Amino acid sequence: MIHYAEVWKINKDSKIPYTDQLVRNIRWSIFTGEVRWTEKLPPIRVLADELGISINTVRNAYKRLEQQEQLDAQMSAP
Repeated sequence: MIHYAEVWKINKDSKIPYTDQLVRNIRWSIFTGEVRWTEKLPPIRVLADELGISINTVRNAYKRLEQQEQLDAQMSAP
């Protein structure tokens, strides 16, 4: 099982917005096969807590991936 907080770690010193970093990290995990696009992702609140970022940041990242059709809306837990 993947440890999302380790794989999708956010660089808080980077000038890249957290949402962009998270989208890039999730996209990379899907591209490399580490996460299947049909795999249910962790709940928004859980991931936000593990990464030390806001719930809205995770929600926005999930929505962006859904809009880009890289994530099935059914696979992102509320």
